[in-house]
Amino acid sequence: LADEKGGAEKYKTLKDELAKLEANLCYSKVKRQETECTRINSELDGKNTIQQEVKKELDLIDSEILKKEKELRDLNNKLIQEGGSEQLAIRSETDNLKSRIQIAESKINSKKAEISNIDSMMTRLQGILEEREDGDSKVSLLKENIKGVHGTVNSLYKVDEKYSSAIDAAIGNRGKFIVVEDEDIALECIQYLKNGQLGRATFLPINLIRGQKAEGSKEKGVLGLAINYIKFNDKHRKIFEYVVGETLLVETLEKVKPLFGKHRLVSLDGDLADKSGAITGGFRKRPAQKQGNEIDEMSEKRDSLLDEIEAIQMEMAELNKRLGESHKKESTFGVQFQELQTARNIIETEIEQFRGQKGEVSSKHDDVVRKVGDLRIVKAQEDQRLDDLNLNMKKYVQAEFNEIDIASSESQVDKFMKEITALEPVNMRAIEEYDLEVQGFKEFEGKFNTLQEERKAVLNFIDEIESKKKEVFFGVYNKVSEEFVNIFPKLSPNGEAKLILENEENPFEGGMLVESRPAGKKFQSLDLLSGGEKVLTALAFLFSLQRYRPAPIYILDEVDAALDQHNSMRFVDLLRENIGDGQMLLISHNPAVVKKVDRLFGVSMTGEGVTKLIGIDMAEYQGAVPQEAN
Repeated sequence: LADEKGGAEKYKTLKDELAKLEANLCYSKVKRQETECTRINSELDGKNTIQQEVKKELDLIDSEILKKEKELRDLNNKLIQEGGSEQLAIRSETDNLKSRIQIAESKINSKKAEISNIDSMMTRLQGILEEREDGDSKVSLLKENIKGVHGTVNSLYKVDEKYSSAIDAAIGNRGKFIVVEDEDIALECIQYLKNGQLGRATFLPINLIRGQKAEGSKEKGVLGLAINYIKFNDKHRKIFEYVVGETLLVETLEKVKPLFGKHRLVSLDGDLADKSGAITGGFRKRPAQKQGNEIDEMSEKRDSLLDEIEAIQMEMAELNKRLGESHKKESTFGVQFQELQTARNIIETEIEQFRGQKGEVSSKHDDVVRKVGDLRIVKAQEDQRLDDLNLNMKKYVQAEFNEIDIASSESQVDKFMKEITALEPVNMRAIEEYDLEVQGFKEFEGKFNTLQEERKAVLNFIDEIESKKKEVFFGVYNKVSEEFVNIFPKLSPNGEAKLILENEENPFEGGMLVESRPAGKKFQSLDLLSGGEKVLTALAFLFSLQRYRPAPIYILDEVDAALDQHNSMRFVDLLRENIGDGQMLLISHNPAVVKKVDRLFGVSMTGEGVTKLIGIDMAEYQGAVPQEAN
């Protein structure tokens, strides 16, 4: 009984310390997130300042362009006096064309900047979707590997579209909690996440969760208990009583202000008033499906902008062509007119330079605007994380919080959880059970050590076999390689050939390459040789194997088909040199080869379709021929 009491006291102390540690851990995460939000706000302020400076620079360039354009108009008036109405018409056409080209360029730059902003938004939205899909993948893995996992709270209910915003807000982050059958399944899931380094999750064991039931209110504007608007399996009732049991669904928060602080309230548009007095509301992020639709819409708009850019570029090409023709007309006027035109051209060049600077500054301005947009998206995400953490802080009630190291504190939380789990349940028979387990472990350890020794003996035997296998292989390979090097020059005079192992350290994990160098050529692989050279190389390798381990009979089918007469004779000579006591059956249509054989067999087909075989002893035939000739 004393031991049970001591265990219970230790258990309570650990639980209190764990609660305090988790509160300080959450507080530290809030502080860290506040620091991150402050950093992003500071960076955003800096980018806004840069944007204003670039805008001032852009305005200054516009002012210079207006000044130069006024000078250009004055010169054009002089040119009108010098050149008459015809020059005026040409000049007017030139200016009109330049203006239209400038407008087209501005449209293209504007649309390119819009495309860049769309790309940035699509990347951010895709990242949010992937982050949510990663959470779903974690639950899927747990379901596949552990029996008793029901899924996240969000996956276990349905709700009418009219009430979806309210129910989503009422459930909040608890929607990500994973529902399991009992505490044993929860602990097994936690261990699985640790082993796979898959992150952390909160589990709700059905057998332990105690829901919070609440009475409704007849106050005007109250629609009823939020749980009554959710469709779920009855076995999950305790789960949803825990998640939203005390929450009342109301039309708007403004209509039920007298209930603030007395009930947990959620409005149809998703605003939330907590019983503690905290009120949460504002813009809610779109669901993942809607975000996916928005990505599709952005993609379609991006394609449309690209089509518009292409159409404008085609129009610019036509305008530039007409501008060139207009410049040719202007070059035909007199000297004084040309001097004025030269001055005008100088001013136009200056205007073009300013416009070039404007284009660069505009691109810089667009880039800053895009970065500001990206930062605002990041700021919204980080602010949402901070709101979630602040919402989570409300469940901790203590006098003061202390900032602590997050990484080490998370490890300490795991340590507390292990210690608490180790104490559950407190059992007086634990010592007796432990002794039995020790005895069983020793028996197992003895068997395990025996198996380890046996395994070591088997591994040593395998290493010995592998070593011997490698030794035998190199004995054969070195002999065949030596014969191959010696035989190839006999088939291809002044030629060389060699065998190469891809992996000399472990030949069984690689292949063998064959390289040859016929006379007058360089070493190359078989793929690059001619048909005859390939045949000579293959025959040299065959004779190398034959010299190492002769066979009683060889059958060669038209191996000389790609050889000329000289190579054919070398082949036959080498064949006779290496045949020894063996036999060689050679199929050939080469007369030079046929003359060198010992026996010749001819195969033909008669008119009746019957195969006829004729054999000749070439030694007797070659001895009879001279007598008949005489």
